[in-house]
Amino acid sequence: MRTALLTVIFMLFNLELHAQIISYDLLHTKDKQVIKGKVVEVSDSLVTFRKHENLDGPVYTLRSSNLIRIEYSNGYVEHYAVESDNVLAKREKRKNNSLEKANATVGSKLKEESLTGSDHKTEAKIDEETATGIKEQKVKSAKEEKAKFYYKLNVGLVADFSNMLTGVFEEKESVDFGKGQGGLVRVQYNVLNNFGIRFGAGYSQWVKEDSTNSTKPAESILKTVPILVGAKYYLGNNFFLAGDVGIVMHKTSFKNYYDESRDDVWMEVTSEYNISPSASLSIGGEVQIMKLVIDVAPYFQWFGTKEYEFGMYYAGVRLGTSLGLGKKHLKETL
Repeated sequence: MRTALLTVIFMLFNLELHAQIISYDLLHTKDKQVIKGKVVEVSDSLVTFRKHENLDGPVYTLRSSNLIRIEYSNGYVEHYAVESDNVLAKREKRKNNSLEKANATVGSKLKEESLTGSDHKTEAKIDEETATGIKEQKVKSAKEEKAKFYYKLNVGLVADFSNMLTGVFEEKESVDFGKGQGGLVRVQYNVLNNFGIRFGAGYSQWVKEDSTNSTKPAESILKTVPILVGAKYYLGNNFFLAGDVGIVMHKTSFKNYYDESRDDVWMEVTSEYNISPSASLSIGGEVQIMKLVIDVAPYFQWFGTKEYEFGMYYAGVRLGTSLGLGKKHLKETL
C-alpha cells in the first residue's frame, strides 16, 4: 500500500514537471526562426507574446504576415497562409513574361512607325487633345453666342448729311445747291441672320443762294421726300452692303423779299411736287449693344428729273440708330 502511494505521488510530480517544461508556445516565422514564449493576444494583423525566459516581462509584437504557424502549449496548432517559394517563383516569372511581351509590342509599334514615317499619335494623346479641343471649342462657342445675336424686327431713325453732285457732267451753276441734310424713318425685317429687307421714308433739302447782294437776298431750296424699299446683306458680323429703290417726290422753292422796305417779309414761289424714280447704294458698318444697333453708311443716291439729262445725284453719310424688337435669335457662323 505504501509502495502504491509513493508511485502515484511520483507520477503526479513528473506530470507537473513535464507541464512546466513544455508550458510555452512556439512561434515559427518565415525566416525559419522558432520563438519560445507565451502568446498574449492574436489580432488580424498582429500577434503579441512574452518570451518564455521572462513570462512576467515585456510584451513583444510580430506581424501575422511574418508567421508560418503557432504551436500552443496545449497542443493546438494555428497555421497562417504562406506561399511556397515555387509559387512565388512562378508568379514572378509570369510577371516578367508579361512585361517582356508588353515591351516587345510597344517596341514593334514604334519601329513600324519609324520605318513607315508615320506620325500617328497614341490613343491616349489623341483622347487628351480631343478633350482639350472640345473644351476650347465650347468656351469659344459660348463667347460667340453671347456676342452674336439679332432681332427679326428693327425700327430706327437715320440722320442724313449729303453733298449735291449734280453738275459734274452739266453746267457749273447746277451744282450750287451744295450741302444738304435730312432724315429717315426706317424699318428693317431680318429674314436671315445675314440678310434683311427694309423700308424707309424721310425728308431732305438743299439750299443755294441765287443772289450775292445782301440788300436783295434770294435763294432756291430743293426739297425731297424719298420713299424706298431695299435689301441689306451682311458681309460679316459688323459690315454690310445695302441697296434701295423707290421714288422721290421733289420740288423747288424760290424765295426773295416781297418788299425791299421790309426785310422780314419773304415771297416764296413753289413748284408742285414731281415724282421720279430713285435708287441708292450704300456700304457701311454697325455695332450692336444689346437691343440697340448703331450704324454708319456712306451712300450714293440718284433720282431722275426732266431738267437734267442725267438726273440729280448726291452722296453723303447716314448715321442711324435702331432698336431690336421681339425675340432674340442667335446668329449662325457666317
